[in-house]
Amino acid sequence: MGFVRPHVPFVAPQNYYAPFLPYDSMTLPEKVEDDWADIPKAGLNYKTSANMKMDIRRQKKALGGYYASVAYMDAQIGKVLDALEAAGLADETIIIFTSDHGYHLGEHDFWAKVSLHEESAAVPLIISVPGKKPAVCHSSVELLDLYPTTASLCGLPVPDRL
Repeated sequence: MGFVRPHVPFVAPQNYYAPFLPYDSMTLPEKVEDDWADIPKAGLNYKTSANMKMDIRRQKKALGGYYASVAYMDAQIGKVLDALEAAGLADETIIIFTSDHGYHLGEHDFWAKVSLHEESAAVPLIISVPGKKPAVCHSSVELLDLYPTTASLCGLPVPDRL
């Protein structure tokens, strides 16, 4: 399954915004003095608070909207997991949760996804395999690893070219 949330515009049913209201209670990332001093000009994200005309009020509103969108997404994933359980398929289904990119929420005074900083470049990756105990992997992985990993878990041949 694929989901589009969280993504701009940050929309969700109204009840998902309630935990994040009022927006002025949101805590923005700490600003670091001279944060851009060691970043080459080409590496500066053009989506800054100033370029996007985001005063503190708008930044906090964006943060609350993002969190509401994530909460909505979490609820949809819960529905999928419940449906797998109800259909008797949970014990024979590999579940992979990932994303196509990360997202700046004011870190380095950047917004959106256009940088090579960790917040923008890293993605979540959770793999649930029936019969396998939960574990944490501290190795670097690439999304290119998903196909050979999944094929191997399913007992399918993994082509040498991979």
